[in-house]
Amino acid sequence: MKNPIVFHPFFFAIYAVLGVYAQRPQEIPVQWVIRPIVFLLLVTWLIYLALAKGMKDKQRAGFITTLILAWIFAGHLRNVIISTFSFNPNFLLDLLLLAAWGAFLAFLGSKRVWARIKLPEMLTNFLNITSWVVILLPTYFVIVFSSQTIKQAAAARDSATVAAPVALSANEATRPDIYVVILDAYGREDFLSKVFAYDNREFTDFLRARGFYVAEQSRTNYPQTQLSLSALFNFTYLNDWAQKYEGTNNRVPLTETIRHSEARRALEEIGYRTVSIPNSTLIGDLEDSAIRLPMTVPWLNQFDGLVIATSALDVFIRAFDWSLPAPSYDMHRRTIEYQFQTLQTVPPLPGPKLVFVHILAPHPPFVLDAGSNPLEPATPYTLADGGGFPGSVEDYQAGYTQEIRYVNAQLMQTVEAILANSATPPIIILQGDHGPGSRFGMLRVEAENCLWERYSILNAYYFPDQNYEKLYPYITPVNSFRVIFNTYFGTDLPLLEDKNYYASYATPYKFEEVTARIGDSCLTP
Repeated sequence: MKNPIVFHPFFFAIYAVLGVYAQRPQEIPVQWVIRPIVFLLLVTWLIYLALAKGMKDKQRAGFITTLILAWIFAGHLRNVIISTFSFNPNFLLDLLLLAAWGAFLAFLGSKRVWARIKLPEMLTNFLNITSWVVILLPTYFVIVFSSQTIKQAAAARDSATVAAPVALSANEATRPDIYVVILDAYGREDFLSKVFAYDNREFTDFLRARGFYVAEQSRTNYPQTQLSLSALFNFTYLNDWAQKYEGTNNRVPLTETIRHSEARRALEEIGYRTVSIPNSTLIGDLEDSAIRLPMTVPWLNQFDGLVIATSALDVFIRAFDWSLPAPSYDMHRRTIEYQFQTLQTVPPLPGPKLVFVHILAPHPPFVLDAGSNPLEPATPYTLADGGGFPGSVEDYQAGYTQEIRYVNAQLMQTVEAILANSATPPIIILQGDHGPGSRFGMLRVEAENCLWERYSILNAYYFPDQNYEKLYPYITPVNSFRVIFNTYFGTDLPLLEDKNYYASYATPYKFEEVTARIGDSCLTP
């Protein structure tokens, strides 16, 4: 075909976004792909127009535009090299890689090479067909998951909880602020002592001295963050509700049950404002909260960060600490520090407030030591826990016990600040969503050798009048708001039997009760 239409740069630009989405379609709102696609198409169009005008050759302009995109999104090649050779490059190595890749692409786009191409229209046709082929699979994922997600999100909003809506009542002058501080993978004191050989009594004694109730035998209801948060904020088990989703691992319905939870709805109905301090992931991000305090620029979301992480820009973000939501150990570390610092500034905000913060610590990766110094793991950035953790049991326990010391120090400062700066005494929940995962896998319950590790959690409460008669040592998250609402908001909700359920990461909506199978010991590796 003589003078074929040049469309491959634009398809490759779309693929740069859809390829990222296709890796995590069950977690990312499909509407988030629109903005980066439009932006990249505009940039690609401007580059192509400028080159076509300067070269007076549309086919070569298209070829060089595609080469420029290949350089811009060098992160894909970088990730292949890292995974192949198992190393974590520094800034100098990243620059050398970018320079080498750029030099190779510049050679391909040079006049000398182009002059040797006898039939440039064949090259254009080949690139057009290739771009069309590579875009088919991610486009399929977008179509399938978007249609599925729209239906499931609507269904989840209609039935976010199996419990009937509750009506709260409270004296307008005395409505306490409510702080829900979720500490990812924070384990229980007895487990940490017996298995990790870590004595956490200094911290729990501090909490008791400040008037907290520490539930010494508390367990999580579910071993995954979103399941645990949904049970907490909807104060009910998910088993009946989840049956209609058993055939999927799409987590959008879970996201909806957290974002539009019954606890939030009921509190906002009586005048509470929701305040959220998001972490660097999509998990538990209350995007539509009345006050949202992100560390990164507010006009970029986490999916934008994933796209940026595949680009050459990511090299400079890592090196110069730019506040863009590209996943990295440094961004992870700075987000944790920011969340603790920002939480201490929340009390003066006009209330009443429901304050939610989900801190990804002491969950892997372990990026801070006991003295608040940065740790830099030797592996590429990952949030993998349990059987996916990139290290040994000993590595896990060493990093965990370092980071929990940092977390404890920050929590002590934060608790002191909240109590000192609150106009009226608040309600505070300090809770692990689940326990650690040094000896815990995520695929089959039969393969797990330490359910005790995963289900044993920190669970501490501060009530304004220290009236803890309705709390008890083995309370689980599903009953937290039931006790709070019964004690301070005029409800009479029955407490549920405290049970524990297993769900694999691959099938998050299929539950198996393990209440009677959680022992008090862990096998050695």
